[in-house]
Amino acid sequence: MKVRPLVSALAALAFAATLVASAPLPAQTAPVASTSTASDTLLPSGSLPLIRNSYGLSLNWSGYAVSTPDVTSVTGTFTVPEVGPPGSIGGLPPNVGAWVGIDGYTSGTVEQTGVGGSWDDATGTATYYAWWEMFPRSSSVIRSMAISAGDSITATVTYNGGASFTLSITDNTTGQSFTKTASAPTGGPNVAQRSSAEWVVERPATIYKGYITILPLATFDSSTFTDASFTANATTATLQDAVDNDNPYAGYPDTPPAQPYWEQMIMVDVDSNGSPYP
Repeated sequence: MKVRPLVSALAALAFAATLVASAPLPAQTAPVASTSTASDTLLPSGSLPLIRNSYGLSLNWSGYAVSTPDVTSVTGTFTVPEVGPPGSIGGLPPNVGAWVGIDGYTSGTVEQTGVGGSWDDATGTATYYAWWEMFPRSSSVIRSMAISAGDSITATVTYNGGASFTLSITDNTTGQSFTKTASAPTGGPNVAQRSSAEWVVERPATIYKGYITILPLATFDSSTFTDASFTANATTATLQDAVDNDNPYAGYPDTPPAQPYWEQMIMVDVDSNGSPYP
C-alpha cells in the first residue's frame, strides 16, 4: 500500500474524484457533556460537522459540497478503500469514513450514509462496516451488511417531506442493501435545513472520556466517487454540472458567493502553532 506523508486530496474537477492514501493523524478533542454513544443520543449542538481551517482546508472532511436551497436527494457510487496498520495511535483507533449526505456543510445537521474502516493490530486485519447517521444523533452500524475493501457502494439520501429522510446504501459487489427511514429533529437548533449536498471522505469522530474526539485518520488506499448527483429546487444535476456551471468558493474566510456554489475540501492537520499543513 502506498502511503503519503499526510492526508488525501480529491482529484480536481474531472469528477471521478480519487482520494489518495494518507498517514494517520493525531486525534483532536473538544469537551462534551455526555459519554453515551447510543444511536438516539444527541451530540452537542455546538459541535459542527465540518471543521474548517482556511481556503478549502478542513481537519475532518475531504471531498466536495454544493451549497444550494431545497436539496431533496443526493447520491454517489464509490469504492471501499483498503485500510492498513497501525491500529492504535495514542490509545485511539485510526478510522476513515466515506459517505454521501445532505446538510452539514453550512448547517448543524447531516443526514448521511456510507462506510467506515479501521485496522485491528491484534488480529492483523481490517474491519469494514456500513452505517447511517442523522447527525447530531450518533451513528448506527448496519450489521446486516458485510463490507469488504474494493466493494462498489452506492449511497443515497432522499428527503420525504416534514422531517423525514430515507437513507439507502447498496453494495453493488455483493448485492446486499439497506434502507432506513428516519426523522431529523423538528425543533431547536438542529432542524434539517436541506441547504447542501456532499460527497466526503472523513476523519470520523467519537465520544471518548467525555470529549468529542476526532480519531486519527487510518492509512488507506484510493477511493473513487462516480455517478455523483443531487436534486435541488426540483432539478437534478450531476456534481460535474455544478462544478462546470455554478460559482466556485475558495473557502473560509472569504465570503461565500451567491447560491448555488460549490467547494472542494482537503483534509489537513495543524502544527503546534495552529498552522495547517497538507
